[in-house]
Amino acid sequence: MTRGRLAGRVAASVLLVVGVALLIVVFAGRSDRDPVTYRYVIPAGTGDRIAAGEQVEIVPSRLVVHVGDRLLLRNRDDVQHHMGPLVVDPNGLLSMSFSDEGTIEGVCTLNQAGSARIIVRP
Repeated sequence: MTRGRLAGRVAASVLLVVGVALLIVVFAGRSDRDPVTYRYVIPAGTGDRIAAGEQVEIVPSRLVVHVGDRLLLRNRDDVQHHMGPLVVDPNGLLSMSFSDEGTIEGVCTLNQAGSARIIVRP
């Protein structure tokens, strides 16, 4: 084999390895799963039930979502409610799409734990 042919094969091999590495980098962060929408409804009278000492369990204390997922929280009650730092006004709708990974947490009026943690994964 001549030096020219050997150099050509080495160059082709290097290009192949670099090409495969680029494909891995480009597609590694992609997810093949479709975004999920998490829907919760706060019934009318929930604030009165809480004020009377009743425990409610409308949302989980820990919710794991992925970037691209969406949260819809409809409040049919006549008082404001909290899910961590998220606030939904009386008779309102909170709609949130998760664009960054991380953790969101805080006080929650909608579960027995009294707190909510939303973990956003890639």
